[in-house]
Amino acid sequence: MTDIDQAAALDLDEPSGRSPLVKWGLIGIVVLGLIGGGGAVWYFFLGGKEHFSPQQAKQVETPLPYFMELKPFVVSLPSAGGTSHFVQLGVSLQLPRAAAGDMITAVLPEIQDAMRQTLLGFKTEDLQTSDGVNKVRRAVKEHLNEVVKRVLGDDRITKMTAETGSTEFIQNVLFSTLIVE
Repeated sequence: MTDIDQAAALDLDEPSGRSPLVKWGLIGIVVLGLIGGGGAVWYFFLGGKEHFSPQQAKQVETPLPYFMELKPFVVSLPSAGGTSHFVQLGVSLQLPRAAAGDMITAVLPEIQDAMRQTLLGFKTEDLQTSDGVNKVRRAVKEHLNEVVKRVLGDDRITKMTAETGSTEFIQNVLFSTLIVE
């Protein structure tokens, strides 16, 4: 046997100085060090501070109003002189959001009836001045909100108006058409 073979035989016969447990322990320490180093880089350089720092409360934007246009309808109103005149009204309802339009559509016959009933309490002269039109607008809005509250219930109205700052389901009544004949 040569010297090289004897040296190789000696290396194979002696047990190594490290056990498998120590090798896995060193690998685990290296992996934990890499994970810790990556976490430190993320925290200090890639925005981790913003993730964990206390943030200011985000301002919630109020949702844009939703306008639902109702088809025009005709009502016969008396005048101060006793003669009747036809009044054609096209109405747009300002609602808190689009989902509220679906609710109005579900109860549309009651809404239309409430508008007609409210208008019958006025004279044609009331619709010929801006003050009179505003008075009719307020009366229609008030009556429609009463009807919606009775039909849909307080819970649905509260959910729909929660982010708007208003407690009214129908926020405004706009006249797109107003013809007195």
